[in-house]
Order: sequence, then C-alpha cells, then structure tokens
Amino acid sequence: MNIGFISYLVAFTAYFALLVLLVFSWRGRQFGTLVILATACTAAWAAISAVSALATIEFSPMLVQAFELAKNSSWCFFLLKTVNHHDADSPALSSVTLQTSNWKTLFLAGFSLAIILLFIVPLITTYTTLPLSISRDGSLLVWISIAIAGMLLVEQIFRFSEPDGRWAIKYLCLGIAGMFAYDFFLY
Repeated sequence: MNIGFISYLVAFTAYFALLVLLVFSWRGRQFGTLVILATACTAAWAAISAVSALATIEFSPMLVQAFELAKNSSWCFFLLKTVNHHDADSPALSSVTLQTSNWKTLFLAGFSLAIILLFIVPLITTYTTLPLSISRDGSLLVWISIAIAGMLLVEQIFRFSEPDGRWAIKYLCLGIAGMFAYDFFLY
C-alpha cells in the first residue's frame, strides 16, 4: 500500500464525514453554504489526490492542480466573506474596510492570475521556446501566494472578532490556518 494513498484516503473520509454533518445540520444561512462548498471541494480534492497517488491509475497533474485550486479558492472565498461581514457599528469596520466590489475584484483578479499561471503558461511553454522554469516558478508563486493570503485572512478574522467570540472560532481558525500553513511550508 502507498502511504500517500492512505493519507489522502483518510483525509477524504474525514472531510466527507464533516460534509455529511454540515449538510444535515445546516440552517440555511449563507456562511453555512460557503463552508459546505469549501468542505465539498476539499473532499473532492482529497479523493482525486488519493486516486492519483496510486501507481496503477495515471492522472494529469493539471487535474490535481485544478482541484487544489478549487479547494484553496473556496476556503479563501469563505474567509473573504467572513472578513467582510461586520455590523455597521463594529470597531473592525474602521480598521478593515473592504467594500463588496473591492473584495470581489481582488478575488477574481487573483483567481484569474492563478488560472493563467497554472494552466495557460505551461501550455504556452510546451509549444514555444520559452524555458520550462517560467512555468515552474509561476506555479510556485501561485501556491505560496494563496497560502499567505489564506493565513492573512484567518489572522484578520481572529484579530477582529470579539474577545468572547474568539473561543467560538478558535478551532475553525486553527484548522484553516493549519491547512494554509502546511501548504506554505510544502511549497
């Protein structure tokens, strides 16, 4: 047995169990939808990664990267919506003023740049005389930037939450920050 297959299979099982729990305990709120979406993307990423870890089945690295980009983008989207969600009299609003159009523009620009660097540049380098290092360096830049952005968003959520509410979101912040920190050290 492959240790990569076993670890991704355990991750899939855990995220799928979390997904089932979230779906059955969902109360119809917007943030619940975003967490369900992010958990579903993470479970799908773990399943694809588990199958690609097997030596008997050949997968395109672009497919695995696409699922990993979906996983990271869905968690960043959830975090951006959470950072942007403050009441009008909240003290965090004076420190962090993200208008709806600003975060949407930022998210779409980053997502578009990630797609260009991860999928279009490697195709261009295979059909032109550009060096392959451009594709590799662009790919590393994307993954490190996503990891830093995710950790920054988790820090903003924890920093601008009420002191009493920090205990309620502690495990969410630790889990998501751990995922992005692992990606940061991996890449």
